[in-house]
Amino acid sequence: EATMLLADRAVTDVNTALTLAHLVGDGIVEAAVARDMTDRKGINEWLSDVLDRHRLLKQVGFALNPAVAPGRQRYGPYCKRMGGAIECGTLEEVDDGTYDYTQDVPETQWYHRTRRSGAGWSEPYFDPPTQANLAEFTAPLELATAMGTFGGTAFANYSLHTLTDMVKTADLGR
Repeated sequence: EATMLLADRAVTDVNTALTLAHLVGDGIVEAAVARDMTDRKGINEWLSDVLDRHRLLKQVGFALNPAVAPGRQRYGPYCKRMGGAIECGTLEEVDDGTYDYTQDVPETQWYHRTRRSGAGWSEPYFDPPTQANLAEFTAPLELATAMGTFGGTAFANYSLHTLTDMVKTADLGR
């Protein structure tokens, strides 16, 4: 019976962690809508704080619909955990400026799937910038734009390595 209780607790812990990613994603959406999207320093501090408070997350950020950021083709601030440090940047700087999440190609389905279908989890994938296998929760930013209400996509990424470690270290009473 003690083994069953420990196993139930381990399942609850993993479920709580996954629910947290969903709630963090939703929280990013709510907070992003209320922020000045052009305040890069403030956005970076806020995203860094989200990562600092939620140690199971690997990366958080959002990618705006170009209609939200006049004069900018793309604007996607993010922060990621690299080793023990948190690094912030923008998606338009990825791959020496060639990464374009507004193009509907396989590498950018996280943005376009969210635009078409709403919030949800991605299939796990390998993320070259963080060198990690990730599962990603995305949610739409609902903002009034010249093209409707789709303001962009918020994302919160879990490292599958972190989840694997959580399961491996769960006390199952062996």
